[in-house]
Amino acid sequence: MNDLSQRLAALSPEQRRVLGQEMRRRAARTGPAAAAETPGAPARQSLYFFASADTVSPQEYYRFVLDAAVQADAAGLNAVWLPERHFVDFGGHSPNPAVLAAAVAVRTENLQIRAGSVAAPLHHPARIAEDWSVVDNLSGGRSGISFASGWHPDDFVLARTDYADRRADTLRIIEQVRAHWRGEAVSHPTTAGAPPRSAPGPGPYGRTSRSGSPRRATGRPSPPPAGPVTA
Repeated sequence: MNDLSQRLAALSPEQRRVLGQEMRRRAARTGPAAAAETPGAPARQSLYFFASADTVSPQEYYRFVLDAAVQADAAGLNAVWLPERHFVDFGGHSPNPAVLAAAVAVRTENLQIRAGSVAAPLHHPARIAEDWSVVDNLSGGRSGISFASGWHPDDFVLARTDYADRRADTLRIIEQVRAHWRGEAVSHPTTAGAPPRSAPGPGPYGRTSRSGSPRRATGRPSPPPAGPVTA
């Protein structure tokens, strides 16, 4: 990854133009039309970033991700996927995919932006809904997230519930996040001694009000309303 990042940074404007043309040509060969002509051919291509933190500096990695996302957007690729990792070298430059996704959102126009994945038990459901609503609005409805229950015990220093309950907690959090995106009242306990309160936060792209209908990442109304695409 370090070598690839250096090579990309060293390209001249003309070389970048040629690279973009080649990426568009390859994308056209494997796009929906090509897939229809060749049964079994992939209809979509995406980028997934999972670099080792000990091989490249944070500044180099983030610059590489943004540059690659811009090239992928110009070439007509489908999506970029960003992981969540904590306290390890492998993937260690991506502790919060929403932050990096927001940067990708303002640098691209058509590229879908995916979290792969959000470790649900490590986060408050209202914060997940708020963070990814921001990304969804910045991108014009191009965001989507997949959820994971987490598996590395060290990660659970960030969790609010027990490691043993992580799978059940993930299912509960997914439903709470969806409820937030629909603009429904969701109660969460507080440490301030007050009664639990609703915390809907900002809505996803296309939701006209906290009780209005949101849109999926495609920008089309979703029945029932759900928010950014989830998996």
